[in-house]
Amino acid sequence: MKIVVTYPLPWKMEMKPKRFSPPIKNTLLVIIFSVMIAEAIGLLITYHTKTPYSLWVFVDQAVLIVLLIPLLFLFVYKPLSVYSKKISSLNEELTVSQEALAKSDQKFRLIADFSCDWEYWQGIDGTYLYVSPSCTSITGYSPEEFYQNNDLLKKIIHPDDLTKWKTHRHGVTEDGEVEPVQFRLITKSGDVRWIDQVCRHVHDENGMDLGIRGSNRDVTKLEFLKKEVKILQGFLPICASCKKIRDDKGYWSQIESYISDHSEAQFSHGICPNCAKKLYPELDLFKDK
Repeated sequence: MKIVVTYPLPWKMEMKPKRFSPPIKNTLLVIIFSVMIAEAIGLLITYHTKTPYSLWVFVDQAVLIVLLIPLLFLFVYKPLSVYSKKISSLNEELTVSQEALAKSDQKFRLIADFSCDWEYWQGIDGTYLYVSPSCTSITGYSPEEFYQNNDLLKKIIHPDDLTKWKTHRHGVTEDGEVEPVQFRLITKSGDVRWIDQVCRHVHDENGMDLGIRGSNRDVTKLEFLKKEVKILQGFLPICASCKKIRDDKGYWSQIESYISDHSEAQFSHGICPNCAKKLYPELDLFKDK
């Protein structure tokens, strides 16, 4: 079975003209403007020819005033009303945004202000944009003193550690780790504090450099503990016969003497059962054991 599909040719299709119906609003505006122009022309002719005032002049003026009222409503009052509503809506949105921003700012400020570490943000020009209150408990200087003096941190760093602090790199290592630095600083009261600092460059969403974000931790107690604690490590040369230990200078010392010199351990001497039987066979020192 053969199916044939036919389409009407373009020149055989009936072309129906589309109806054009102008908007009522535009039509009314055209009529109003036309009448106003006609009345205005009539008034101009009257004034130009110095025709005395008559009833028609007052009629023309009244018509112009009456036609001017809807135009003022359409082109002045109504747009201003819509604009006023938009402004009111924008003000409400702005109020909500400001409240959300205030809560967000309060949350992050509480986290930063009450941090035990001394946090700071230094702009690309060296000025401090934020210094946490913890700087006072660590250095003795207030955040306002850091805001007023951009070189205050550099001035209170211990002279022996200043070069190390200047040359350390703010950022990350090749492995992607943050490059830390440890230095000493002199507090306002003259004490020496050990600081463990981690800092890096910060950028906005467009990659623009916004300065340096740093975190300083007071590790003074930890450094003192490291100096006080003595730890034995590595291989110890010990005599297979007398059990003496050879120190780094080549001297042989009793094992208890060596351990006492290199740790905090203390010794109390006694005798084991095997040695007691060997040295004192006539005595049964461990008969109750």
